[in-house]
Amino acid sequence: AVSSGFECLTALGPAGSCFQILLLDVHMHDLNGFEVASRIRKLRSRSLPLTIAVIASDEDDFWEKFKEVGINGVIRKPVLLPELIDELRRVLLQVNKVV
Repeated sequence: AVSSGFECLTALGPAGSCFQILLLDVHMHDLNGFEVASRIRKLRSRSLPLTIAVIASDEDDFWEKFKEVGINGVIRKPVLLPELIDELRRVLLQVNKVV
């Protein structure tokens, strides 16, 4: 776990890290989740981790922006295990259909 967008980018590195799934809080104090996802996409164009955005909002108008920066799924706070499992399952099934 990391506590900021910059720490996330540092932990992931430019390529080849072992992270396959990333839970990314959209509201961080240094870089927001959109900026982090966009930078990950630029730095690691071939080895993108599956990314699930964690949001506090009930608004659904984020989805287009999420897709633009490579975010695969969304879960709302507070994160509950059954909902996280459902979203992970949905994202994994969707990705496997594309591959």
